[in-house]
Parts: sequence; structure tokens; C-alpha cells
Amino acid sequence: MLKSEMYSGEITYAYNDCRSGILDILLAGTICNPHNYTKSILPDNSYLIGYLQTGRMKITCCDGVRYLTENDLLFLHKNTTCHLSFDSDINCFGYWFVISGKLIDSLAEVYSLANICIRKSYVIDSVITINVILSRTNTDNYHDNMNAVSRCIFDLVLALHDGCEKSQPCSEDHFAQKIKHYIDNNIYNDISLDHIAKHFGLTKMHIIRLFKSAYRVTPMQYAISKRTEIAKALLTDTNISIKKVSEMLHYSNSQHFSNSFRKITGMSPNRFRHMNKPKLKSETNKSE
Repeated sequence: MLKSEMYSGEITYAYNDCRSGILDILLAGTICNPHNYTKSILPDNSYLIGYLQTGRMKITCCDGVRYLTENDLLFLHKNTTCHLSFDSDINCFGYWFVISGKLIDSLAEVYSLANICIRKSYVIDSVITINVILSRTNTDNYHDNMNAVSRCIFDLVLALHDGCEKSQPCSEDHFAQKIKHYIDNNIYNDISLDHIAKHFGLTKMHIIRLFKSAYRVTPMQYAISKRTEIAKALLTDTNISIKKVSEMLHYSNSQHFSNSFRKITGMSPNRFRHMNKPKLKSETNKSE
């Protein structure tokens, strides 16, 4: 269970009777540090994503104390217990979102997010976008707005994942891990073996040898597999159209995406969606 000191600020969104089970924002708002505060307990099976725009925040948990400073992005896993407090001598301002649902469960698992992740990341545009969407959310537009929010949540999770790599001794295995990490964080870009080789200053053959020695697949085979896993989560847990999924994962077109997906899974994206979520209605698109 997550325990926090909620300082006064503005509640942007509070959970109403709507719930999709896919991705639901239970509570959201801005937070700052006046003299008074109240303690609250976040719901079970919920995650907290926070962004500190200015100031300093203290996080106390069973394994020690951490600090958030300006432009830090925070992720607290649903199984994490901690206590949040501000430095009362510094003006602080941030945003926070309490999230639940199958999509955030899938993302936390796919990206192996730790119980507490802190990342220096300039994602204020995504954070503000979520805040604005939620401020305009009601029972009539709830599902459409949660789909829009889910795309921003993907961006935040990628930023968090990028910051959760631990320092390790330099070795071939560690170098392979850095290549894997680079692929993970560029999975939505037009990544290629040429790009990877140029980034690390190695030949393509050297990149392939290092990566295959550690993971038994080539870097591009891993990238395709990773994209397919993300696509499965999107197809199962959201109403995002197949065309938009292909665009998010930077396939050249939806047909290219469908062919790649079928090669890995043995079925088309559309068939996979209907087999795993029979009642899910696609936004648009018959893109295959």
C-alpha cells in the first residue's frame, strides 16, 4: 500500500463511476507545500506517477531515503509502501497521477519497472497534456480520454525505464545490456542496425556478436519481438486502432506492421485483438 503526505494543491480529476479496467486514473492533480497537510492512503492495486517541476521532495521507505529534485519523474509500484514529504524551506510544485488497470500492469511488467523509479526527465509536455485531458474528462468522454491519456503514459513509462538502469562493471555482457537498453528506449523510433552501430561507435558485425552472445538473438530480432509485445498490450488493453498502433511503433505502414505481427504470432493484429478481447470495438480502421 502506498502512503503519502498530500499537501494542498488542486485536484484535477477524482474517480467517478466510470471505469474501463484497462487504464483508469483514480485521482490526479497538482501539489505544492503550504504549512498544512493531511495524510491519505492510496487505493490498493494502484500506481503513483509524479513529476516534480520545482523544489525538493523526500521519499522514505523501508530500504532508505531518496530525494526528488527539479524535473524528476517518479514511479511508485502498487506493492510499494513509502512516505512522501516536501522540504518546507523550498517552494515546491508538481503533478501526480494515481493509476490502475491492465495497461499499467502490463507496462510495469514489460519494462521491469522497480518498486521505486526516479528519473531526471524533461517530460513536462506529456504531464501537462495528461493534466489538461483529465480536467476536461466526464462520463460522456471518459473512454476516449483514457485512450488519449494512455499514449502519454507510454511516454512517461519509457522515460522511467531509461532512468532505472543501475551502474555495472564494463564488460561484454554489460555492453550488450546497454545495446538492449538503447533499443528499449528507441522502440518507437525508426531504429536500425546502422543507427545502433553509429550510436555505440562499433561495426554492425560487432554489435550483432555482442548482443547475440548475451541474448541468443540479433538486436533487430529483439526489437521486433519487443514491438510485438507492446503491440499485444495495446491491442488487448486499449481501443487504439491498428493503424495508430503501427504508427506508434514506427512501422512504415499498417500492412508492414500486420505482416511483421503475423510472422511472430501466426495471426493478424485484428484476429489477435478479437480473440483476446472479443467485446473490444476498434476505434476505426480496417487496416490489414
